[in-house]
Order: sequence, then structure tokens, then C-alpha cells
Amino acid sequence: MLLQEWELFLQGKKLDAEVRGRMLGCQVHMNKIDFFFGLNLGATLYLYTDNLSKALQVKMSAMSAKRIGGLTK
Repeated sequence: MLLQEWELFLQGKKLDAEVRGRMLGCQVHMNKIDFFFGLNLGATLYLYTDNLSKALQVKMSAMSAKRIGGLTK
């Protein structure tokens, strides 16, 4: 979706050469599988760690926290 928006923006606007170059460089990197894989992996990991963080905010015993941490792992 972002790439589609960039295409429309690049076609319709007169951009500074540096900005245009950066956008095109980002576009090339975003089309590579390692970027896509890393982005999805990061989003998944952050989702789990965010849920763990929220769960550990409540008052609980150390054993319960250890169990929740093990489930997250």
C-alpha cells in the first residue's frame, strides 16, 4: 500500500532530486524479501513482547510471571 502511494506521489509531484532519490532507494529495499521478512518478524516479536509487558504490569507472584514469560518464549 505504501509503495502504491509512493508511485502516485512520484508521478504527480515535482520533487527535489535528493528526496526523489531517497524514496526510490527505499522502494528498492522494500521490494526485497529480506526486508519484508525482517519487518514481519519484528512486528510479530513486538506483538508478543508488548502482550508480555502488559501482562507483567499487574501484581502477580514470581512463579506466575515466570510461567507467562515461558509461554511467550
